[in-house]
Amino acid sequence: MSKLESKSGKWTFYGDANAQIMVCGHSHSASILQANLQPDSSSINYPKVSVCYTSNWNDGPPGDKEYWEFAAKMGSGKNVVIVWNGNQHSENFIFQTRPLFTLIGVSDENDDAEEVVIPLPITLIRAYFERITPSFDDLSRIIPLMSDALSITLLSGPAPMPRSHIKSVIGEDKFYSAIANELGFEVDFLSLTSDSLRLRLWDIATEMLKVRAAEFGVSFLEAPKVSRDKAGMLSQEYWGDVTHANSAYGRLLIQELAYLSR
Repeated sequence: MSKLESKSGKWTFYGDANAQIMVCGHSHSASILQANLQPDSSSINYPKVSVCYTSNWNDGPPGDKEYWEFAAKMGSGKNVVIVWNGNQHSENFIFQTRPLFTLIGVSDENDDAEEVVIPLPITLIRAYFERITPSFDDLSRIIPLMSDALSITLLSGPAPMPRSHIKSVIGEDKFYSAIANELGFEVDFLSLTSDSLRLRLWDIATEMLKVRAAEFGVSFLEAPKVSRDKAGMLSQEYWGDVTHANSAYGRLLIQELAYLSR
């Protein structure tokens, strides 16, 4: 796999410079990069997809001005796919509170049925998602940078993973362990929000991204339906860490993006 770095060396274009599809954006794009790095990736009949991402994976996902200008340059004449956030349901709502909360219309299962559960209005969640970083408004500055792209598609993140899986891996996650430590607890001590609540939060964020795609006049691609189980959660074969899908999910996305190269 060839690599081209930005001027600062902080950002890297991975893959064939002649690939018709380029993926850029936030951390869920890493599943596609991981799929491309698999030893057998060149022998599988998938469309060539390049990825513009961080040079040092430990530094976290992209986001500064240089990155987006670099991505725009590398995406010139290509079908550009922008992975936008997709972790709002986890980064902001993975831990349950006291008193417990849910959303209006969500039948939330909790560990203590006798506890009072406060239902929050969906309008409040939408307003919150509008304000957090990276915000949907940031796209209004990024999409015009891609004016030389052949096409632009906004790609949503994968469906949430079930609480059972999160419990088994969250103790190894530095991000959530740091949050727990700030609260004065071990991460395994904190209660997690239910699957139904996080699924609804993910639905809301996905719906908001779809609306923005329509407003900007670009395409929208949701998480593949085949990646979800009967409950709507991410199927086990695609589980990665606490919030991210694995390389198998990346392969699935590459298959989904094949229509862009036709």
